[in-house]
Amino acid sequence: MDSNSDLPAGAHPGTLHFVPPSLSAFEPSKPLASSNVNTLLWIGGLFDTPLSVAYPLEIAKALGPTWSLVTGNLSSAGKSWGVSSIAQDAEEMAKLVAYFKDKRPGGKVVIMGHSTGCQDCMEYFVGAKADQRPPVDGVILQAPVSDREAMDHHMPKAFMQEANQLALNM
Repeated sequence: MDSNSDLPAGAHPGTLHFVPPSLSAFEPSKPLASSNVNTLLWIGGLFDTPLSVAYPLEIAKALGPTWSLVTGNLSSAGKSWGVSSIAQDAEEMAKLVAYFKDKRPGGKVVIMGHSTGCQDCMEYFVGAKADQRPPVDGVILQAPVSDREAMDHHMPKAFMQEANQLALNM
Protein backbone atom coordinates (compact mmCIF):
# COMPACT_ATOMS: atom_id res chain seq x y z
CA MET A 1 0.00 0.00 0.00
CA ASP A 2 1.59 3.21 -1.16
CA SER A 3 -0.67 5.86 0.32
CA ASN A 4 -3.37 6.42 2.88
CA SER A 5 -5.97 6.12 0.12
CA ASP A 6 -4.92 2.48 -0.29
CA LEU A 7 -5.82 1.67 3.31
CA PRO A 8 -9.07 -0.11 4.15
CA ALA A 9 -11.88 2.10 5.43
CA GLY A 10 -11.34 3.01 9.07
CA ALA A 11 -7.62 2.11 9.00
CA HIS A 12 -4.99 4.68 9.97
CA PRO A 13 -1.24 4.40 9.38
CA GLY A 14 0.87 4.71 12.47
CA THR A 15 2.96 3.02 15.12
CA LEU A 16 1.57 0.81 17.85
CA HIS A 17 3.87 1.15 20.85
CA PHE A 18 3.96 -1.79 23.28
CA VAL A 19 4.86 -1.00 26.88
CA PRO A 20 5.34 -4.25 28.83
CA PRO A 21 3.67 -6.01 30.36
CA SER A 22 0.27 -5.03 28.93
CA LEU A 23 0.04 -1.39 27.83
CA SER A 24 -0.09 0.03 24.34
CA ALA A 25 -0.33 3.42 22.68
CA PHE A 26 -1.10 4.31 19.07
CA GLU A 27 0.79 7.09 17.28
CA PRO A 28 -0.70 8.22 13.95
CA SER A 29 1.94 8.62 11.24
CA LYS A 30 3.09 12.10 10.25
CA PRO A 31 6.33 13.73 9.10
CA LEU A 32 8.49 14.72 12.07
CA ALA A 33 11.44 17.11 12.23
CA SER A 34 13.61 14.70 14.23
CA SER A 35 13.51 11.73 16.55
CA ASN A 36 13.84 14.18 19.47
CA VAL A 37 10.12 14.90 19.22
CA ASN A 38 7.67 16.13 21.86
CA THR A 39 4.74 13.91 22.81
CA LEU A 40 1.10 14.82 23.43
CA LEU A 41 -0.30 11.78 25.28
CA TRP A 42 -4.09 11.65 24.80
CA ILE A 43 -6.05 9.77 27.49
CA GLY A 44 -9.64 8.98 26.58
CA GLY A 45 -12.73 8.80 28.72
CA LEU A 46 -15.47 6.36 29.57
CA PHE A 47 -15.72 3.65 26.87
CA ASP A 48 -13.11 5.38 24.65
CA THR A 49 -10.49 3.34 22.83
CA PRO A 50 -7.73 4.48 20.46
CA LEU A 51 -9.41 6.05 17.41
CA SER A 52 -12.95 5.75 18.80
CA VAL A 53 -12.93 9.55 19.22
CA ALA A 54 -12.25 11.37 15.94
CA TYR A 55 -10.74 14.68 17.03
CA PRO A 56 -7.34 13.34 18.25
CA LEU A 57 -6.51 12.47 14.62
CA GLU A 58 -7.26 16.07 13.66
CA ILE A 59 -5.05 17.32 16.48
CA ALA A 60 -2.28 14.97 15.31
CA LYS A 61 -2.44 16.49 11.82
CA ALA A 62 -2.47 20.05 13.17
CA LEU A 63 0.52 19.66 15.48
CA GLY A 64 3.79 21.09 14.21
CA PRO A 65 6.69 18.88 13.05
CA THR A 66 8.22 18.75 16.54
CA TRP A 67 5.10 17.30 18.21
CA SER A 68 3.42 13.93 17.88
CA LEU A 69 0.11 12.78 19.33
CA VAL A 70 -0.10 9.36 20.96
CA THR A 71 -3.36 7.82 22.19
CA GLY A 72 -2.90 5.76 25.34
CA ASN A 73 -4.77 2.48 25.67
CA LEU A 74 -5.17 1.93 29.41
CA SER A 75 -6.50 -1.31 30.90
CA SER A 76 -9.70 0.55 31.86
CA ALA A 77 -10.38 1.61 28.24
CA GLY A 78 -13.40 0.59 26.23
CA LYS A 79 -15.72 -1.90 27.85
CA SER A 80 -13.27 -2.43 30.71
CA TRP A 81 -14.61 0.58 32.59
CA GLY A 82 -15.52 -0.39 36.13
CA VAL A 83 -12.99 -3.20 36.48
CA SER A 84 -10.07 -0.91 37.27
CA SER A 85 -9.61 2.40 39.08
CA ILE A 86 -8.47 5.93 38.39
CA ALA A 87 -5.46 5.20 40.62
CA GLN A 88 -4.56 2.25 38.36
CA ASP A 89 -5.01 4.50 35.30
CA ALA A 90 -2.56 7.02 36.80
CA GLU A 91 0.02 4.27 37.38
CA GLU A 92 -0.38 3.09 33.78
CA MET A 93 -0.08 6.67 32.54
CA ALA A 94 3.18 6.92 34.51
CA LYS A 95 4.50 3.89 32.61
CA LEU A 96 3.55 5.50 29.29
CA VAL A 97 5.16 8.80 30.28
CA ALA A 98 8.36 6.99 31.34
CA TYR A 99 8.36 5.04 28.06
CA PHE A 100 8.14 8.18 25.90
CA LYS A 101 10.64 10.11 28.04
CA ASP A 102 13.08 7.23 27.58
CA LYS A 103 12.31 6.84 23.86
CA ARG A 104 12.56 10.59 23.19
CA PRO A 105 15.17 12.02 25.57
CA GLY A 106 15.03 15.80 25.65
CA GLY A 107 11.48 15.83 24.29
CA LYS A 108 8.56 17.23 26.22
CA VAL A 109 5.58 15.16 27.33
CA VAL A 110 2.16 16.75 27.81
CA ILE A 111 -0.87 14.73 28.91
CA MET A 112 -4.32 15.55 27.50
CA GLY A 113 -7.34 14.06 29.26
CA HIS A 114 -10.69 13.79 27.51
CA SER A 115 -13.84 13.36 29.60
CA THR A 116 -13.03 10.77 32.30
CA GLY A 117 -9.43 11.04 31.12
CA CYS A 118 -9.44 14.42 32.91
CA GLN A 119 -10.04 12.58 36.18
CA ASP A 120 -7.09 10.33 35.32
CA CYS A 121 -4.95 13.45 34.80
CA MET A 122 -5.99 14.92 38.14
CA GLU A 123 -5.12 11.63 39.85
CA TYR A 124 -1.75 11.65 38.09
CA PHE A 125 -0.92 15.10 39.49
CA VAL A 126 -2.53 15.17 42.94
CA GLY A 127 -3.48 11.58 43.83
CA ALA A 128 -1.64 9.12 46.03
CA LYS A 129 1.96 8.58 44.87
CA ALA A 130 1.80 11.63 42.56
CA ASP A 131 5.27 12.64 43.75
CA GLN A 132 6.63 9.27 42.58
CA ARG A 133 5.40 9.62 38.98
CA PRO A 134 7.56 10.96 36.16
CA PRO A 135 7.08 14.72 35.77
CA VAL A 136 5.41 16.03 32.63
CA ASP A 137 5.65 19.40 30.92
CA GLY A 138 1.95 20.18 30.93
CA VAL A 139 -1.61 18.94 31.18
CA ILE A 140 -4.72 19.72 29.15
CA LEU A 141 -8.17 18.97 30.57
CA GLN A 142 -10.54 18.74 27.60
CA ALA A 143 -14.28 18.14 28.15
CA PRO A 144 -13.95 17.38 31.88
CA VAL A 145 -16.94 15.58 33.37
CA SER A 146 -17.93 13.57 36.38
CA ASP A 147 -19.38 10.24 35.29
CA ARG A 148 -20.96 9.78 38.73
CA GLU A 149 -22.77 13.15 38.51
CA ALA A 150 -23.89 12.43 34.94
CA MET A 151 -25.24 9.04 35.98
CA ASP A 152 -27.03 10.62 38.97
CA HIS A 153 -28.88 12.88 36.53
CA HIS A 154 -29.78 10.19 33.99
CA MET A 155 -30.23 6.91 35.87
CA PRO A 156 -33.08 5.90 38.19
CA LYS A 157 -32.10 6.28 41.86
CA ALA A 158 -32.80 2.59 42.58
CA PHE A 159 -30.42 1.55 39.79
CA MET A 160 -27.70 3.87 41.11
CA GLN A 161 -28.08 2.52 44.65
CA GLU A 162 -27.84 -1.05 43.35
CA ALA A 163 -24.78 -0.21 41.21
CA ASN A 164 -23.07 1.56 44.11
CA GLN A 165 -23.72 -1.40 46.42
CA LEU A 166 -22.34 -3.79 43.80
CA ALA A 167 -19.18 -1.65 43.54
CA LEU A 168 -18.79 -1.57 47.32
CA ASN A 169 -19.07 -5.37 47.45
CA MET A 170 -16.24 -5.86 44.94
